[in-house]
Amino acid sequence: MGRYFANGPLGDFTGRGGRPISSSTFATQSPLWGVPPHPLLGMPWPQASFGYCYEGGRLHKATWECLGLVRPAQPPPVSNAHHPIPTNDVVDDLVRELLFNDHRPAVTEGQKAWGPFAREFRFLPVEWQPIREFLEFHWTGSTGRTRFNRQSSLRRLYQHAIDSMRLLERNPVAPPSKDSVDSAGPNPLGGREAAAVDALEKSPRDQAIWHLAFGHGWRPIEQSRLTAGDVRRVGDDRLINRRQKRRSGQPRRTPSPVLPETMALLGGLGGVLADDETVFRAVKNGLPLSSRGIGDVLRAMLRQASVEAAAYDVRDTFATWVFRFSRRLDVAQRLLGHASGGVTDRYVQYDLLGELEEFSPLRLLRSGKPSQTPREFDPTLQEKGGTPGEIRTPVSGSGGQHSIP
Repeated sequence: MGRYFANGPLGDFTGRGGRPISSSTFATQSPLWGVPPHPLLGMPWPQASFGYCYEGGRLHKATWECLGLVRPAQPPPVSNAHHPIPTNDVVDDLVRELLFNDHRPAVTEGQKAWGPFAREFRFLPVEWQPIREFLEFHWTGSTGRTRFNRQSSLRRLYQHAIDSMRLLERNPVAPPSKDSVDSAGPNPLGGREAAAVDALEKSPRDQAIWHLAFGHGWRPIEQSRLTAGDVRRVGDDRLINRRQKRRSGQPRRTPSPVLPETMALLGGLGGVLADDETVFRAVKNGLPLSSRGIGDVLRAMLRQASVEAAAYDVRDTFATWVFRFSRRLDVAQRLLGHASGGVTDRYVQYDLLGELEEFSPLRLLRSGKPSQTPREFDPTLQEKGGTPGEIRTPVSGSGGQHSIP
């Protein structure tokens, strides 16, 4: 009987010699015409749906409707508070389902991904904290990629316990929803933090990396593309070709200014290199540094100065400091090499409280800056008419104006 069901619990759909047979052979040789045998009827959902039906001249996977059966009601989820769930049971059930769906590496994947977790926790933990401690203790790496992969495997295990086994109500490994997480804004360095990093003793290579990141707002990927030929081609205007990429992915070169002290460091690093060789290279083997390697150099500086910040926060620092001291977003936009001010706006941390205290009409009025009216600060108001001492603003929806004395 098992030969009449492909990839089902009763065996593979094969003929003589283990060869697969076609749907026409199945229709002529099978006395059941795709109706599963009686032992399958007593099996729980979803395994009863992995049989095959022969209808309309073609063979297709069986459903409860084509078998003339009534789909059994799903059991309600069991609360884990009073019924601890053995971790091995969930792992075995998930591996069994993966094998059932022709996922051949399921056994090996189960041993690597879920075996250590099942040995650590006899019962499935329902809180995130013990799972996090387990991941940090067992899978810690320089990039965190291994921990991310293991966390995804555990998320899949918990989701199987929720969807297929109906044993849990929530997934503690699932990422939080976007509505419950505030978007992380810029995190620029403060004056003391930047001074602590700047005062560190650095090699010429690390000093040049710090200069381009903190003093020029260069990305690590842009620093990794800088070649010795770009440095040698800098003229009296001290504009260097900054290799960036457009939104379409096409490369572009943006002329960017370079400070003279930074130019001296770059000239010393690229003195013996060919024009097509990158300036920043590893110390041990002399290979070119990637963007990740340059980010590691910046992170090492921040860690040495006891500054809790990411490598990309240095670029946010450049944008924020330039805007706060110049009071012009277009200046930061040009120096960062952005195509629009909307992109630059995401790099700048605004001092909203300070701006409110400086430009609030209440503070302006009480400080005596506008002697009579705001007209002296905006000459265009004189052209709009009105009596002295009033400001006319449009009324939304009416097309008219009303006066604020």
